[in-house]
Amino acid sequence: DVTDITNRFIYDPNSIQTGTIQPNLDGFSETINIHIKAWNSANKPSEKDIYLNQAENNSLRLFQVMNYPNPFKTSTQFVFEISTPAEVSIDVYTLSGRKIKSFEKKTFQTAGYYTVNWEDGRDSFGGELANGVYLYRVKADANGSSVSTIGRMAKFR
Repeated sequence: DVTDITNRFIYDPNSIQTGTIQPNLDGFSETINIHIKAWNSANKPSEKDIYLNQAENNSLRLFQVMNYPNPFKTSTQFVFEISTPAEVSIDVYTLSGRKIKSFEKKTFQTAGYYTVNWEDGRDSFGGELANGVYLYRVKADANGSSVSTIGRMAKFR
């Protein structure tokens, strides 16, 4: 099925170039292809396809996991997004697999984008990390399921 939703486009205040469309996606259970065609002021068209898939309501997913800045000097922050409320833990390891830092598990009550700060960049004993590459694991637990992602970061003084 093809539905023209051009009439649902609402310009942003004080703009003739940007706006939003809020299509009704209630009850869709398959992949939706949104084909966008727009014209610039010289009447030149551009086209873009966007595909949407519905995730199960309670499926736990962990994505956009990274640390910033990377490399870091004295402090960094871990950022991630979760799809459902979850308990999240973060551990840091040497390349040989020795755990050097564990952050206290935190419970996040809603799905969303979160940040965990590593203020001092020190190991669990308060020692300063040597220059080099380290691994970190961000793990989320919810509703009896668990997902984790492993990333790399570099420490340089």
